[in-house]
Parts: sequence; C-alpha cells; structure tokens
Amino acid sequence: MATKSVTKTVEFDHAPAYPGGLMQVNAGIDTCHSLGLASVLVCFVQQRLVEGVSQGEIVGDEAYVHAFLLDAAKALYKASGAEA
Repeated sequence: MATKSVTKTVEFDHAPAYPGGLMQVNAGIDTCHSLGLASVLVCFVQQRLVEGVSQGEIVGDEAYVHAFLLDAAKALYKASGAEA
C-alpha cells in the first residue's frame, strides 16, 4: 500500500529583526492539499496584478499583501518537495 505524501516544516515571511520565519507551513499536511492551495494563491495574485496593472490601481499595501501571498505559496511548494 502506498503511503501518503506529506509536507515538511518550512518557515516563511522572514523579517530582518527576527531569526527564522514569522510564519511556517507545518509538517504532516497532505501534499495534494498544500500544492492545491499554493496554486490558488498564485492564480489569485496573478489575476489581481493583471487587473491592477491594466487599471493602474496597485497601491503599496496591496503590493505587500501580494508579496506575502507569493511567499506563502513558495513555502507551500517547498514544503511539498516541489520546485517554486
């Protein structure tokens, strides 16, 4: 019987003043779930960036949120053993 593939712990959202990451993907999450969530986050950011650029409406706070979501997606991919 095949064993289910699960994530490993990966820290993300690093801040210069703090050692390690402020957040993390926990070990033991089914990789199908973590890869699916990473894909949803990347697609959301891509859609919002296309809309924002075409309308000229990307503000600083929104850009920070996009960067955070992409950092979270990268950590989900990495925790799953995929290339980000």
